[in-house]
Amino acid sequence: MGIIENEKLQAGERVVLTPERSKTPLFWSWVVGVLFCWFFFIPLIKAIRDTKQFEATEYVVTDRRLVVKCLWPKDAFKEKDLATVEKILVKKNAFGFGTLTFAGKGGENIYFVNVKNPEDVQREVEALSGNRA
Repeated sequence: MGIIENEKLQAGERVVLTPERSKTPLFWSWVVGVLFCWFFFIPLIKAIRDTKQFEATEYVVTDRRLVVKCLWPKDAFKEKDLATVEKILVKKNAFGFGTLTFAGKGGENIYFVNVKNPEDVQREVEALSGNRA
């Protein structure tokens, strides 16, 4: 199941969707990092950091919640009940992947970044939450 273990799920909760993320931003981060590492090590360090963060992050949609788990640079676990989602914003780029922002009652917004086919994920979450955001 990835880095969201079964003990993180609530009783009777099941995983419905794990959106696939695009590795295209990592590619460009590494291209810039390698091309300019001769001048500055900062782009190369950024590429390494981006890759580490990409590998340590997982987005999960269950039948009750949205969950973001990031294990690097520090452990972070964010969640939002589907019942509290009032608005889903999609910001898509030219490569076909995008960022979903889940806003609503209570708590902070949840972000799924660099998700492939973000409109499909939006439709699935809308169907699960019973809202047409």
